[in-house]
Amino acid sequence: MRLLSIDRLRGLAIVLMTLDHARLTFGPNLDPTDLDEAPPLLFFTRWVTHFCAPAFVYLAGVSAYLSASRFPASPARHLLARGLVLIGIDLLVMPFAWDLHYPPQELIFGVLWAIGWSMIAGAFLFRLSPMRLLVLSVAILALHNAFDPFDERWVHHPAYGWFWSFLHAPHHYTIAQHFGLDLLYPVLPWVAVMSVGYASAPFLFAESKHPRRRFFKLALLLALAFLALRMTRTYGDPRLWSASADPLRSAMSFLNCTKYPPSLLFLLMTFALLFLGFGLISNRPGRFAFLETFGRASLFYYLAHIFLLTLLYKSLLTLRAATGWRVNFARYDLSMTLSYVAAPLVCALLFYPCRWYTRLRRRSAFAPWLKYL
Repeated sequence: MRLLSIDRLRGLAIVLMTLDHARLTFGPNLDPTDLDEAPPLLFFTRWVTHFCAPAFVYLAGVSAYLSASRFPASPARHLLARGLVLIGIDLLVMPFAWDLHYPPQELIFGVLWAIGWSMIAGAFLFRLSPMRLLVLSVAILALHNAFDPFDERWVHHPAYGWFWSFLHAPHHYTIAQHFGLDLLYPVLPWVAVMSVGYASAPFLFAESKHPRRRFFKLALLLALAFLALRMTRTYGDPRLWSASADPLRSAMSFLNCTKYPPSLLFLLMTFALLFLGFGLISNRPGRFAFLETFGRASLFYYLAHIFLLTLLYKSLLTLRAATGWRVNFARYDLSMTLSYVAAPLVCALLFYPCRWYTRLRRRSAFAPWLKYL
C-alpha cells in the first residue's frame, strides 16, 4: 500500500534537508543554535529544517507497516537487511560524499545510522501489538530526558560509556591524531520515533472521509502540549529558554530545542509541523505532485545531493584558485546567498534522475536488490 501523502511529505522533507545541507556546505562557520552569535536568518534556516530527521524516521516506520504485506513471509528479515545496508552506507559511503576524500578524518554516525538501527530494532519490536508498541514508544520519548543529568558522567564511564553514547548521549571519540568518531545520533529516541510511526499507522492512515481534519487536530494538540511544557521551563529539554528585551531573540530562545538527542520538546514541536504538513497535502490531487518524485527516491536523492553539493563547492574553490578571484565565501551574506541558490539548483538537477531511478526500481531486473535502497 502506498499513500501519496507519505511520498509528498517525504519529498517536502527532502527539499528542506537540501537547504540545511547547502547551509552546511556553503553557509557561514557559525553555530545556528548559539543565540549569542547566530543571526535570525541563520537560526530560522536551521530551525525549519529540524522537521526533516523526525519526518524521515517516523515515515520509515509508517512505510514499514504499510509495506509489510509485500514481505508477508519475512518482514523482519527485510527490516534487518535494510537496516544493515543503511548503516553500511552511512559508515562507508557518506564520509566520501561529504569530502570527496578517502579515508576520512572523521566518521560521523548520522541519520542513516539511526534509521538503520531503528529498523534492526523494529524487526523485533514490531511484533508487538500496535497499541502496546505505541505505549512503549511514547513512554521512551516522554521519559528519556530524565536521564539527561547523568549523560556527562555515564558517557565517560570506562566500561559502559560507549554503550550509553550509542543509546542516548552524543559524544566525540578521538581514536588517533587525525581520526575521530562522532556519534551524533544516539539510537534510543530514534528507535522510539520509528516505532511510533509503525504503531500509529493503523490508526492515522486508515480509510477516513476526513483525514485532513484528523491531522490538523493532532498537530494542534501537539503544538499546545509543546507550548504548555516549554513555558514551565522544568522538563523536556536540557536547554531552557530565556526571555530578553528583544521579542525576536526571546522567540528564538523558546524554539531553540535540542536535537542531539531529540528532546521531548523537540519532538513535540517537530511532530506538530509533521502532522500540519500531512493535513495541508492530504486529499489534494495534482498539487505538490513534484514532491512525490523526490519522496519515492529518497535514499537515491540523499546520496546524490551530498555528492552534488560537495562537487559544486569544490568547483567554486577551484574556479577561485584558477582565476585569482578574490572573494571570501565564508562572508555571512555571501555564504547565505550561496546556500539559498544552491539548494533549489540541486533539487532541479536531481528531479529527472530521481524519476529515472524510480522507474528503474519498478522495471529493472535488479529490483529485488534495489528494494533495500
